[in-house]
Amino acid sequence: MEIPQTRYATTGDGVHIAYQVAGGGPFDLVYVPGWTSNLEAVWDLPLHGPFLRRLASLARLILFDRRGSGVSDRPPKDESLALEYGVDDIRAVMDAVDSERAVLFGFEDAGILSAVFAASYPERVQALILFAAWARYRNAPDYPWGWGEDQILEIDQHLEAEWGSEAFWRWNFATVAPSKVDDVAFVREYARYFRLCASPSAIVAIERASREIDARAILPSIQAPTLVIQREDDLVEPVEQSHWITGQIPGSRSCSCCPETSTSTTTATPKG
Repeated sequence: MEIPQTRYATTGDGVHIAYQVAGGGPFDLVYVPGWTSNLEAVWDLPLHGPFLRRLASLARLILFDRRGSGVSDRPPKDESLALEYGVDDIRAVMDAVDSERAVLFGFEDAGILSAVFAASYPERVQALILFAAWARYRNAPDYPWGWGEDQILEIDQHLEAEWGSEAFWRWNFATVAPSKVDDVAFVREYARYFRLCASPSAIVAIERASREIDARAILPSIQAPTLVIQREDDLVEPVEQSHWITGQIPGSRSCSCCPETSTSTTTATPKG
């Protein structure tokens, strides 16, 4: 399959969001990427490319780079990276491709973004798929799966000193995918990919915006049929968190998958 042509949708606050459309299946599937992405480069990655081609064989696949990421605009104010603006990104892309109703597939922090969209526009969401999703970035007495201040400080130090380097990804893979730490070609490829996703200042802004997220309150208002998926061996987002999220969304169900049948989560920060 050829790489789809990249086009742009314009949000209500004037940000240009890059998007692509692939495949032509019987329903629309909006894939919402976690943390950061680059439409022009993602198809060449050994883990992501085959996964996206498989999705495109099942549906009309709608992809986009979230604001501040890849070939989309970086908004003039970092405050415009907040979750509610991301909801408008999804709406703008769906409008641009004449998608009245779609299945939303959100990965990691994009899971909660997709959930907020589903709560805000229930008439536009046919179903919701949340993969390795979390509902709050920071830990709390009633949400023990978030990150503590010591962990956040460590992430900041590596982002600010090493972003774009192979050293950053060796450190990251030591946490999320230990088997890849010594794979020189893999580390080099993903270091290059994420340089194309975001500049150092952009990734710091994106990461800090994520830390303000606490969308637990919206989960009970979701009306769409929801599937919560979690890898059994995920070293970052525990299965218990997915079970909790499932319990908060009426009528949702969860599914744990083994490494051989799931996509990789090795391309994210420890919490992003």
